Amino acid sequence: MKKVYDIAKVCFFLLSLVLMYYLLDHIGFANIKDSFIKIGFVGAATLVLMGFVENVLDSASLKYASPKNIPLYKVHAINSVGGILNSVFPWEAGEFVKSILIKKDTTLNEAVMGVVLYNFIFKISKPVAIFVTMIAAIFLKVESDITYIVLIFASSLISFIPYIAISLLIKFSAVTKISKLAGKVTKRDLSVFIDKVDQFESAVSKFRQRRGKSFFLVFFLQFSGRMMSLITFLLAAWLIGDVTDIFAILILSHAAINLANYVVMLVPAKLGVAESTSYLIFSMLGLDGGFGIMVTLILRIKALFTQGVSCLLLLFL
Repeated sequence: MKKVYDIAKVCFFLLSLVLMYYLLDHIGFANIKDSFIKIGFVGAATLVLMGFVENVLDSASLKYASPKNIPLYKVHAINSVGGILNSVFPWEAGEFVKSILIKKDTTLNEAVMGVVLYNFIFKISKPVAIFVTMIAAIFLKVESDITYIVLIFASSLISFIPYIAISLLIKFSAVTKISKLAGKVTKRDLSVFIDKVDQFESAVSKFRQRRGKSFFLVFFLQFSGRMMSLITFLLAAWLIGDVTDIFAILILSHAAINLANYVVMLVPAKLGVAESTSYLIFSMLGLDGGFGIMVTLILRIKALFTQGVSCLLLLFL
């Protein structure tokens, strides 16, 4: 079974490369070259600087989510490694790697708990950022098909459900209770799993009660990172095209692309998927789909560069 799974992963990875080439060919390599020329050195340097700021904000949120006080430069290097893996491999594989690397400065259990808490808070900070972005687009009187606006707005509200559901499960220790009942019914020893779930539920509860300020600090840092992502997205679009008349729609498209990421996470591929999503959303909102691919491609390159440079900090760990 594992061999079949590994072969499937390789196949999806190769398919993602083919998809990426097809999308780039759709834009036209000459147009891609022109877009990079338009950005120029100053524009590229600005995008990279903003990328570093966004990455550091995310790394700081991971630092304060971790039980142990680990230096920011270490957490930033580890978070960058995880970020690169997440951008290439499916199902957030980088989160597992983060736990393994953080383990060097703490126990494996505490490392895993820090990454889990980080991702748990991310499930509320990202929906809030998307909702705020939606409100900003509406406030700027975005001009688009009302059906799509309502659909995206409704989806932004639905994106809160995972956080609410997990919070309720934790509050009532539902998973622990269900697991104990399942163990009795099936007569199987689920004690190890139950113990892990119980530890997570206790850790989240304690983190909220005893380190309430840290909870909101992690949330604020993640939210700030998403706002920086929005600004970088708009800057990238402005650098390669005239966006004066479509500024509000670009803000709406950014919210829609982030919402689509929830579905994209289930796809067993990464490369080319985000670009395809941008193409569909830009086209849906009446924009040039190729322009959407180009903006996403620029941001992907920016992310890989900033995270790659940050990974060099691993040499000092």
